[in-house]
Amino acid sequence: MRATVKNSDFSRELEKILSKYGNDAIEATMRVVKKNATQAKDYLRDISPRKTGKFAESWAIHQESSALNAYAIVYQAKKPGLAHLLEHGHANRGGGRTEGRHFMALVEDVTKKEFEEDLKAVLSHV
Repeated sequence: MRATVKNSDFSRELEKILSKYGNDAIEATMRVVKKNATQAKDYLRDISPRKTGKFAESWAIHQESSALNAYAIVYQAKKPGLAHLLEHGHANRGGGRTEGRHFMALVEDVTKKEFEEDLKAVLSHV
């Protein structure tokens, strides 16, 4: 569709168009952030080490957004210190070390790639 705009109204019309694009881009970004954070949490629940299952089930998401940014943090709600010990290893009581399992790094790598792909796809349609 073609629209005719007077020179005096051009800046106002351009501002409306850019404002709408900005709002649409922010909303799309928030959706992608939420989707990828949920996928990361679910993936962590699936591959987390299990003894009783309480550790694997207690992954949670904290999400915030403003006009300039949107982000989500996937964190271990019940045993945050244990997540670090399982990821990086720890010293044993009788000497020696337990090797880390590096499950969180795997999820981070996969999630970063998926986030970039999803964001590019969504923003190309805005």
